[in-house]
Order: sequence, then structure tokens, then C-alpha cells
Amino acid sequence: MKKLYHLGLLWHKVAYKLLSNLNVEGVSNVPMEGPLLIIANHQSNADPPLIAACIPRDVAFLAKEGLFKGPIVSYIFRSLGMYPVSKNKANYSSTKWAFNILNQHQSLCIFPESKRNPKSMQKGALGAAFLAAKSKALILPVGITGSENIGSILRIPFPFSQINVRIGQAFRIPTQTSTPSRAQLRELTDMMMERIAQLIPEEYQGYYKLKRNK
Repeated sequence: MKKLYHLGLLWHKVAYKLLSNLNVEGVSNVPMEGPLLIIANHQSNADPPLIAACIPRDVAFLAKEGLFKGPIVSYIFRSLGMYPVSKNKANYSSTKWAFNILNQHQSLCIFPESKRNPKSMQKGALGAAFLAAKSKALILPVGITGSENIGSILRIPFPFSQINVRIGQAFRIPTQTSTPSRAQLRELTDMMMERIAQLIPEEYQGYYKLKRNK
């Protein structure tokens, strides 16, 4: 399975180098060891391979269940390090899978908005904060702009666009002595999302620009 991941990764690194105008800042901020939870704003379907191409570690992803259509497509996505997560029902298996990734000191990427929101960040879901609180993994914020211009999913291998990726400083959330309440998870989520918002222009910050201006 790793062979397919690295083959796809090689293609995207070459494609972003030759076909796009990609600017990446903060690569030196990426911890190279230990469990790492990467959080990013979500502009387009191109964001997962973009993150994988910019982070100098293998990256696993939680992805929406609707992408895993049929056994062949499902096998390909799982081989690329992706695992399905549902928006409409409990996600015990995906949560267990995510903790397993982090417990093995690997890196996992989550888009806390849970869906694409081009040019306007929306309120983050609580799952990323729950994983961070229970796993105690380092959290790495990433801000993405420009990937929304890549267009349809068929253009992902050919990313003709100006794209900017800013990688922030890794941080940890305050240690939790017990399972955090929903109110605590909301507070942690907003703090994590604001770390992402700080990495992108105001016109992309959406909900988190308005929240900071209140």
C-alpha cells in the first residue's frame, strides 16, 4: 500500500513543481518524529495531495465517506492513506483508526471544517479537538490559499494555479485530566481554528475573522 502512496506522492510533487506556482512557507516547523495532528482549512479536493506534497512525512487522512464509492475506488483511497468518516452517524471505527495512527507516532491530517469552504473558513467541528485532547499529539496548523482555483477533481493531477501553503508552529492543547465536555471541545476547536486563520489572508478567514472582531 505504501508503494501506491509514494507513487502518487511523487506525481503530485512533480506536478506542483512543473505545472503550478506553488509557494510553501514553514517546512522547518514540521516535527519529524512523534505523533502529529495536522489541521488545515479546506479549499478544494486538491488539498489532501497538496498537504502530502508539502509535509516531509507520510501523512494519513480522514476523508468523507462519499468518496469511497465501490471496492476498487475504496481500495485505492485506503492505499493512499485515507479512511472514511461519516457526517451523519457515529464514527467509532474512524476514531479508532485515527487514534491508532497517532499511537504509532505517525502523522494524521484533518480538515476540521468537515467540508470544502472556498475562500471562507467556517465553524470547525469538534472531532479534531477530541483527537488532540485524548492523544496528546502535537498539532500542526496549515493555511492554504489558491487551491480553490484548481477546479474539478479531474484537474487535481494538473494543478495549473497559484497556490500558497503556510505551515505554522506546532503546539499542544492544554492537558485534559478527564474527557473534555462539549463546551471545552468547542473552546479548544476555536483556538485550533484561529491558529489556522492566522496563516491565511483576512478575506479567507470567514467565521474566524468575524469571531476575532466581535
